Amino acid sequence: MWNQQVFEVTERTSRGFAGKWGEIGSPTLPNTTRFEAPCCLRNDKEIVDKDGKTQYYSALFLCRPAGQGKSMLVLRFGGTDLGKQLRWFPSWLIHMNNNTVFEQDMGFLSSQNETLVRKNVATKDLYLNLKSSDTWVTEYRKWLDLTGHGMPYYFGHRSVSQSPNLAIAEAAPAGLVAATASSYPAKGSFGAMFARDPTNRYFRHVVHCKSCLGSLNRFKKFQKVKIWFYLNY
Repeated sequence: MWNQQVFEVTERTSRGFAGKWGEIGSPTLPNTTRFEAPCCLRNDKEIVDKDGKTQYYSALFLCRPAGQGKSMLVLRFGGTDLGKQLRWFPSWLIHMNNNTVFEQDMGFLSSQNETLVRKNVATKDLYLNLKSSDTWVTEYRKWLDLTGHGMPYYFGHRSVSQSPNLAIAEAAPAGLVAATASSYPAKGSFGAMFARDPTNRYFRHVVHCKSCLGSLNRFKKFQKVKIWFYLNY
């Protein structure tokens, strides 16, 4: 069941915004969130454990733009008690669960971006942002209204400035890049298992993650040994 949240904005500047949030009915707002331009979001949380000791947890999100509708997300988590909780879980399992959550968000964000580009209107004219869950989204869009004039394109709460170039033209301009991009087969890539598709989890995460790529290679080796053992015994 979804627990309703309450959000309290405490700061608004040209550099970003900040505030506190938590569940409605809780005596305090344990989460402090801060967005700082150009692409840094940090959330800090304080809770008191069963022994009466205050524990601190932090999540840092660095989002690097990579073109229209694309970005690279780098995450870092930390806390005074995280080591005890996570040391029994392999990193590839944690990454797999995190990617499952991110992929759910990606589906919505991708369709939202397509709708905004097609409609060419501000977000307030398309979406009803709920105060119980969407306050930070609204604040970000309002911040874009304030600072978007210095960006190549943006969709704000009340204003819009689209890119003069189509996204596909930016991703694969005429020439060698376009020829290379169009040469990959729809399924597989030069005999490889996975197509060179940026929406594929393998190319989106695994090839960039030493831990997950190493685990995948070990699983492949184990699979080959298992098949050989089955065929010979």
